[in-house]
Amino acid sequence: MKAKKQGKIEGEELAELRKSLSLDTGQKTISEYLTELGADGVQLEEEGAAEEKAPAAELAAERGKKYDVGEMTAHSGLGAIFRARDLNIRRNVAMKVMLDQGVRSDKAATMQFIEEAQVTAQLEHPNVIPVHELGVDARGNIFYTMKLVRGAPLDQILRELRQGRQKTVRKYPLARLLGIFLKACDAVAFAHANGVIHRDLKPGNIMIGDFGEVLVLEWGLARILDLDEKASTTAAGQPGRLSREIIAFRPKDARLRTAAGAVAGTAGYMAPEQAFGKLEEIGVQADIYSLGAILYHILCLHAPAEGSTVKEALNKAARGEIGPPTQYNLKGRRPTGRELLNREATFLHHCPDYCVPDALAAVAMKALAVNKAERYQTVQELQKELETYQHGFATGAEEASSLKLFWLLTKRNKAQVISFAAALVLVVTVIVGLSLRLGAQVREAEMSAAYARESREKLEEEERKRSEVARNSFPEAMRRARAAMKETDWQVARKELDRALLLNEKLPEPWCMKGLLALGKHRFANAARYFSKVQELDPDGLGPETQAYLVLAQEYEALASQQVLSKEQEAELATSFKNLPALAGHRPIRQE
Repeated sequence: MKAKKQGKIEGEELAELRKSLSLDTGQKTISEYLTELGADGVQLEEEGAAEEKAPAAELAAERGKKYDVGEMTAHSGLGAIFRARDLNIRRNVAMKVMLDQGVRSDKAATMQFIEEAQVTAQLEHPNVIPVHELGVDARGNIFYTMKLVRGAPLDQILRELRQGRQKTVRKYPLARLLGIFLKACDAVAFAHANGVIHRDLKPGNIMIGDFGEVLVLEWGLARILDLDEKASTTAAGQPGRLSREIIAFRPKDARLRTAAGAVAGTAGYMAPEQAFGKLEEIGVQADIYSLGAILYHILCLHAPAEGSTVKEALNKAARGEIGPPTQYNLKGRRPTGRELLNREATFLHHCPDYCVPDALAAVAMKALAVNKAERYQTVQELQKELETYQHGFATGAEEASSLKLFWLLTKRNKAQVISFAAALVLVVTVIVGLSLRLGAQVREAEMSAAYARESREKLEEEERKRSEVARNSFPEAMRRARAAMKETDWQVARKELDRALLLNEKLPEPWCMKGLLALGKHRFANAARYFSKVQELDPDGLGPETQAYLVLAQEYEALASQQVLSKEQEAELATSFKNLPALAGHRPIRQE
């Protein structure tokens, strides 16, 4: 049966192929066994079935058939994939069939197809597609069945992210894509531990199921390491056991190329040593390069080495002409509405702030190193770097600065940092408040001191001025007072004496003269007080007359308080008073 161009078959050829694949190779099917047994049961119809069939009639229709082969869903590698139903255990499966008769006649191609099924089946891991059966139908069509995964390949998801489809953006942020990538790394690490290199890792060969399943597909180009290569891989740090169950049927050199003779792998995701057919150099680092290319594509939604031709892409990869994924960043800003309408532009909707994190970009670029010795040496090293990033630590590839390490530390301990910052703000607030209060008190004290100093200086200035005025006016006031007393102008004399006392109340003479005036006016109490002031200011300065005046004033004060003065007493007082001006005039005036 020869396929048409591009491996497509249609019409009668497709119907004949499906019929041939449906028939069992000779063993009795469960349907035949149940029919012979006369079993009757209940058929659970699939959703959307047009009509119900009686169980017995259904079993009769399935006699001699093991699979009910449905439509062809995809082409892959050497064959095509059909949707089928295993009639024995009643489950839907994916059936991969080697189509082209000309390719099947090539023993190497046939062995490659068989080895693909066997290698995939022996890699029993949750992230490797499970293989259920490998067989040949009655017409010689080689096929194998595997789990039917309902979902989308990673390349489709990345394409929709690049197109900015909001449903996909919401469903697949960068954090979830990293989780998917790490699960794919688990499958590759398991394969390496069992001596198998995939050699065709790319987003199209990673399937994401509707319920979170991650499966690595297409192990047709896998290379099985020799025992010495397995030992060196394990010695390099790859955990796991050395499996002796994965058996290669093809010669070592034949496993380097596809059945058509082309270099095995996909341009843009192949390591340079694989692209140029250096078999002796192809090891686990080739898969690590491919994983780095997938990570690069996840980060910036572009393949690392893009070109108009396959040769151009391979040459770019070989020369290391790959720009960092951060070249697609928007420099810390969000795209404008006009930019979002540009369908040719790429916006990293799935990345935080539309930017590829520097740490992840460094990890991808290290995995894509041209020199395989500069790449991660095991898948676990690559995974550890990504897990380090996920836990908020700096990756080894980015060579983070001290400032970056401190920033990551604060980000990891956000709650503690917030509490510490709040406490620090409170302490600073208290300190600032106290400082402000103390500063206000200091300023207030300084202002009070300045005010007191200014007041004191003002008072001193006024005192100085008064003293100056006193020095200039006191003698004049005393001169006029003495002149008025000589002229017996008691009113002027009293006014001038009051002015003299305002100018200087610390000199005894004006007090003495006021006492004399008070005696003349029979104001004995005032006279006694004035003469007492004279003795207080200058006990000896004015001589015994002051004491005599004081005694005289006190005696007459006592008499006046008891009775009205007699005519004799008034005459005596008048006689004494007539001598007062003469006494005052003979006393020298002291000035201080």
